[in-house]
Amino acid sequence: MLTGAVGHNIFLEVDPAICHACRQCRAKTACRRKAIRTIDRGEPPFLDTSLCWQCLSCTRACPFGAVVRHDSERDHH
Repeated sequence: MLTGAVGHNIFLEVDPAICHACRQCRAKTACRRKAIRTIDRGEPPFLDTSLCWQCLSCTRACPFGAVVRHDSERDHH
């Protein structure tokens, strides 16, 4: 699972325990930079930090809340 740095103390990740690995992932569709990537169909996607614009549109788009925002690196683990 990869995470994306949004700011100095904010991190995003796709939580596989929450993700339903939807066939038409709304978070992935909402991401204009295509930072949410799927490797294997049926598996949760991951966030590519090199592409993320930090707009948070993915967090609002996922109906299950699987794109999780952590307010510090400490909360990330």
